[in-house]
Amino acid sequence: MNGENIVFTGALSEGRNAHAEKVKAVGANYVSAVSEKTDYLIVRAKPGKVKLAAAEKFFVKIINEELWKEIMETL
Repeated sequence: MNGENIVFTGALSEGRNAHAEKVKAVGANYVSAVSEKTDYLIVRAKPGKVKLAAAEKFFVKIINEELWKEIMETL
């Protein structure tokens, strides 16, 4: 995940700061907005419509929080 840009949206099971720390720990970048430079959008319940629309526009990989946790466990 070295250098990849990751955005979170929706009501996450952990606070955003906890997720940001985990992202940084694996060498990725925690960012707050989706752009053409975003690699992953992590979604949970009640995701933001603007972030989802932007992710679709820029062909960002969209994954749910459960899959994100599985990925993080393997790193």
